[in-house]
Amino acid sequence: MVINRLYLSDRTSRSKYLIDTGADVSVIPLTTASQHLPPASLQLFAANGTVISTYGQQLVTLDLGLRRVFKWPFIIAAVSQPIIGADFLRHYGLLVDIRHGRLVDSLTKLQAQGTVQQGNNSAIKAVNGNTKFPRLLAEFPSLVEAVSTSRKLKHSIITRGPPVFSKPRRLHPEKLKAAKQEFQGYSLIPPFSGCITCHCGGRIGHSSRCCTPPADF
Repeated sequence: MVINRLYLSDRTSRSKYLIDTGADVSVIPLTTASQHLPPASLQLFAANGTVISTYGQQLVTLDLGLRRVFKWPFIIAAVSQPIIGADFLRHYGLLVDIRHGRLVDSLTKLQAQGTVQQGNNSAIKAVNGNTKFPRLLAEFPSLVEAVSTSRKLKHSIITRGPPVFSKPRRLHPEKLKAAKQEFQGYSLIPPFSGCITCHCGGRIGHSSRCCTPPADF
């Protein structure tokens, strides 16, 4: 499949990088200096499921013409061209504008002009898309979507007028004793850091019942 691709050159090394939002990771090809490296355990996958061998990482410093320097650990892989992937773009907040052939820095609003060329789908994936698991996720996208609620319940805090308060009053000794039993003996009212009114009902000498009104928050 032939699609439009954005290319941008590093002003320091003069290397041309493919800006690919479909690539999960950023990669650079093997060079004469890195050909001696042994293969790493990490494997990447092309768009058609072909395995791409990797050979470790290399910290690369780029000057893309956006008035700031970008440093990123690129994966050394068996690819034909260096690719700036979604991990790099997401980290630095860079936006790809294929229509105008430019890279936009969302932080500084500066733009770097590149070139748009037609090429094949060269997306680099960290997971093989030809296995049954990605196909299942594509068939049932709701499995990985955020769970939302349809209830229209809204919580609010009343900020109009003076704050609601209750004047502290001493309890009758019999009611105080009953309240302590409720708090300590039955643990019906858990400890609370706020200050709310405790209402005790019942006659003196008879069983009492204590309750607290629901907090308005």
